[in-house]
Amino acid sequence: MFDRFYRADPSRSSAGGVGLGLAISRELAMAQQGRLTAELGNDGSLCLKLDLPAAAQPPALPETLSRLPVRLSPRPEPR
Repeated sequence: MFDRFYRADPSRSSAGGVGLGLAISRELAMAQQGRLTAELGNDGSLCLKLDLPAAAQPPALPETLSRLPVRLSPRPEPR
């Protein structure tokens, strides 16, 4: 289920998508030292579970960054 999906027959592309969503999701979870699992329920439903480790403490910002205000400017008008 988490493997990349390739269509050998182009006529089967009516469902849309490219078959990479779950494969990419699993790779992202693994890159964060987490995991993505799937379970099929008795009623045929699919349950996806994403487990990611919680950080013990958020990373500290350098003191200079933590004191600077954030200023958002409006987007320039298109010409």
